[in-house]
Amino acid sequence: MFSETFSCLGPDNAGWRLGSWGIDAADSTGGNSRSIHALAGLSPTKLLPQVASQTADIDIDLPGRPLLLRYRRRLRLTAPVAGEAGFRVAVDGEVVDTASHTGPVEDEWTTRSVSIPDRGARRARLEVTVAASSALNYFPSAEAWVDDVRVA
Repeated sequence: MFSETFSCLGPDNAGWRLGSWGIDAADSTGGNSRSIHALAGLSPTKLLPQVASQTADIDIDLPGRPLLLRYRRRLRLTAPVAGEAGFRVAVDGEVVDTASHTGPVEDEWTTRSVSIPDRGARRARLEVTVAASSALNYFPSAEAWVDDVRVA
């Protein structure tokens, strides 16, 4: 129903709003493809507390039935004392998958399959976000690569 791999030319599907996400040479499929990549880190030139986030999104058509979102990700989430670092995938603002710095390390490509709740046939926004925040230090960061996105 929706399929996305990324190439050196960019996304296959028009309509992606990548913001600060960029095309990266990292390839999860082994098919000489690419991925999208973003880093959310705090600025040492700004006062604390701080929050930094990067979101990429696209509007997709969903039928009125239960669906699975399958995608591949690689994460580097670090947050020393009093910091947070996380990753999330949302459909129309409803979080369907998430990870944080307190979870297992994902330095290698990981395939994720998550349910998208049936909310009827609609045009929906698919979002991927990395975020970091802290009130005490400048070292939290959230870095993510996303590839091979499929909704069926």
